[in-house]
Amino acid sequence: MMNKTKLRCIYFLQLVIFIACISFNSYAKEETSEFIASTDEIVKKYLKNDWFSGNIILKKDDQVLYKKSVGLADIPAKIKNSSETKIRIGSINKHYTAVLILQKVQSGELSLDDTLSQFALGFPENIANKITVRHLLQHKSGFADLFNDEYINTYRSLTDINAKLPLLMQAPLISAPGAEYNYSNYGYIVLGAILEKLEQKPFKQIIENNIFNRIGAHNTHYALTDNVQGKARSYRYNSKNGQKVDKTDILENVTPDGGMYATSEDVALFFSRLFFSDTLLNDKTKAVLGNGYRESSRTWNDILASDKALMSSYGGAPGVSAAAEILMKDQLVVVVLANTDGLVAEKISQEIIAAYRKSVTKG
Repeated sequence: MMNKTKLRCIYFLQLVIFIACISFNSYAKEETSEFIASTDEIVKKYLKNDWFSGNIILKKDDQVLYKKSVGLADIPAKIKNSSETKIRIGSINKHYTAVLILQKVQSGELSLDDTLSQFALGFPENIANKITVRHLLQHKSGFADLFNDEYINTYRSLTDINAKLPLLMQAPLISAPGAEYNYSNYGYIVLGAILEKLEQKPFKQIIENNIFNRIGAHNTHYALTDNVQGKARSYRYNSKNGQKVDKTDILENVTPDGGMYATSEDVALFFSRLFFSDTLLNDKTKAVLGNGYRESSRTWNDILASDKALMSSYGGAPGVSAAAEILMKDQLVVVVLANTDGLVAEKISQEIIAAYRKSVTKG
């Protein structure tokens, strides 16, 4: 039978643990409250002069910490933004396209070092033999960006990958493949063409089957702007006078490089399922993404354990500003979608991350 001294020791230890748990939970709640208050102040700052209009969501450990909708989705109709409003996400699209490519790498259907010549897309042999899938993902293919005179004069009529692919097919490269970084929307259109060639299906069907349906992102749309119901219109913001001009009808058509519409909740869902589950990619393949598509000994667990690991994705266009920031170790996902421009979403998301880091450091 246990003696009284041992029994008292056990009771004492249990009491210490109980008190410690209460203290920790109280501190965690206090820290979260302070961070949420800071987030609210950041948002208020960008509401001055009616600059920010759109949706924000913060998730930690897959739980919603903060959610807010502000401004008007349609100014003449006086329709307010809500959590159900679909807002254009710009180049955040590219992360979705990269995931589709990495799924093919994971399944063994594709290698990052496969060259364009293996897909017979119509590129000249001297180019197709040198550019790899890895180069395209890294913006190191040597392709220029889309915005030449031909594109500017015809872009509204270019409604799919096949219409845009010929634009730079015969154009000289601006650098040797793999030599230097040159941001290229065109490179991600080429990645979309590779996926369509492999699956013999339109890109819309590929992304719906392999991402949207798999994670339950039913409010994300790979569709022409006119066909998206419940969307926010996109307003160019004039910082000098606070006026907004509707640019929705001159936006580019959606292709794998950009132009999808989504709710902020769906974008947060995508990044949560991508980074903190095996729903879209396994850990080995996520490490490829996390290492910038480079060969590296750094594992996915190494990335998750790093205090410095921050994944960011941004998108912009006339009347469009979109941002996603993910602190890997803390499983904090910040998504800001604006139907105004001027990099307002990026500014807000970056300040929110800074406020979170300050609150954690303070603790």
